Amino acid sequence: MRAKVSRPTARPRIDVAEEQARPGRDVVRHGVARIEARAAVRRVTRTGKLAHAERRAGIDPIYALTRVDEADRQSIRGAEPGVRCERQRAQRLPPVEAALHHEPQRGLAARQDDRIGMRRRARDHHGHKRAHAATLACLAALLGACQADLDELDGIYSTGKRAVHCAVDLDSVGNVSLESIDRGLDRARDHGEIIELYAHSPGRTVKLDVLDHVLAGAAARDLRFVTYADFAAGDTPGAGLALSFDDTSVRAWHDTLPLFAQYGAHVTFFISRYAAMTDEEHALIAELAAAGHEIAAHTVNHLNAPSYVEDHGLGTYLADEVWPSIDVLERDGYAVTSFAYPFGWSTSEIDDAIGKRVPVLRSVEFTYSGAVSPCPN
Repeated sequence: MRAKVSRPTARPRIDVAEEQARPGRDVVRHGVARIEARAAVRRVTRTGKLAHAERRAGIDPIYALTRVDEADRQSIRGAEPGVRCERQRAQRLPPVEAALHHEPQRGLAARQDDRIGMRRRARDHHGHKRAHAATLACLAALLGACQADLDELDGIYSTGKRAVHCAVDLDSVGNVSLESIDRGLDRARDHGEIIELYAHSPGRTVKLDVLDHVLAGAAARDLRFVTYADFAAGDTPGAGLALSFDDTSVRAWHDTLPLFAQYGAHVTFFISRYAAMTDEEHALIAELAAAGHEIAAHTVNHLNAPSYVEDHGLGTYLADEVWPSIDVLERDGYAVTSFAYPFGWSTSEIDDAIGKRVPVLRSVEFTYSGAVSPCPN
């Protein structure tokens, strides 16, 4: 997307050129957002480094922002949590107005009415992943501090049995503040709801003190610790916290067992690439299960579901990515009752197919303003 810059005498204005919607792509109007100039430059620069890190190291862009250190040997830190749009603004530089017309909605955890996902026409899987990361980076740059607090995201709260759940990412890349977390936990307590949060690698993608803050906050508010197996069983009375971890960081998860035990917390581990793991990792996963944590499926190769279905068909996706990831866990004695989508991408067609075997599915919700929730309440 190109930006055309005009320079009135009173205030600089950036009019982001309208991107023509192509067939199969949905668009959304965000109206006018105000972004602080220095922050925008910093974020755009960071986006370029992210792209370079992915090309050089071959890592998934969903993690690249927290793994640039490995790829470039240069410390790239996430921008500090911003001030929300409707609150006070930083005054160090004159603001720049950006008119955001028809910003594409790609990569925003979309599920509603199958409008997003199945109709995407990009044929290259890695292109889809890059587009997902670029969308998040673009939103961060253009919307600046426009992040909703967790207590405003209805989709991450559950009060009863539902087929598709959504969680918010606690990883550092998400820039979710401790204050926002506290407001989210307060809402769960005050409304008798279960708040859903997730992360990836303790001590790496998410700071241990953030996890400690979440667990301590839940315990202090008398929130029950809920797994997705509890959702599947309908055992979810009262206020609670459903915390989950995705992918393959088995050793980091195991190292965090004492922290979970300190607060009596039970969590869910959505595991991908299980069959490719070592015997040692399988043994560590067994110890996680023995400690009362849920072991659940997260596909074989962590691929974008709608893209794979469009390229190969729904039946092939299920046969290649979903059923084997469940079968291999069940063969090792785990009762699989929940499944999490890589990147949170799905469609109702895919939900219906997987839901015939697994009663609970988990997607993700983004905190940036304008993101469409796949789990509206």
